[in-house]
Amino acid sequence: MKDSALILVEYQNEWLSPDGKLQFLLKDKGRFVSSIESSKIALAAARQFGLKIAHMGLHFYPDHRELGGVTATSHGLRGAIPRAGTFRTSEAGHIHPEPFAPLADEFSGAGRTGASVFANTNLDIYLRNNGIKTVYLMGYALHVCVLASLCQGHDLGYEMKLLEECTAAFDEAQRNFVLTEVVHHFGERISNAKFLGSLSR
Repeated sequence: MKDSALILVEYQNEWLSPDGKLQFLLKDKGRFVSSIESSKIALAAARQFGLKIAHMGLHFYPDHRELGGVTATSHGLRGAIPRAGTFRTSEAGHIHPEPFAPLADEFSGAGRTGASVFANTNLDIYLRNNGIKTVYLMGYALHVCVLASLCQGHDLGYEMKLLEECTAAFDEAQRNFVLTEVVHHFGERISNAKFLGSLSR
């Protein structure tokens, strides 16, 4: 497993805290809560077995100047994030709560401004300099930032593996579509049991 890394996508208060600004998007709360518990198990095992771990959150200036601020012409996430006021470093929403806060020897990516964890970040160079070939991916939201990361990771040449129990979309229909119709084009969906089994080899 020395050539493998676990990537955490947005394990931050905007998603995880009851006061998070993105909580209203989650229609399937049961699946979301289950994904958090599965994520805790996967992360604890990865730490126990010494897997490389990278935390890839979003952290913006209070006025979201990285995205151009709130403008009438902004579209997609570049417009939605400033309008929603999410992931501001001046507020608690951008913080990674326990047990998902980065440990001292874990990697915290910088520079991210897009949906993918590779967008304008130092993640790719970190992975390559550490000889990483296989990327295990988990986080939020499955049909947006996790999927974007899966696709770009594939195109960059990594073997991408999605921990399907450690992620959630806004609703079950979105989740099922991504898992059954999309993931296999860019990688492999695997269970927590399979992930934990691979760590002990």
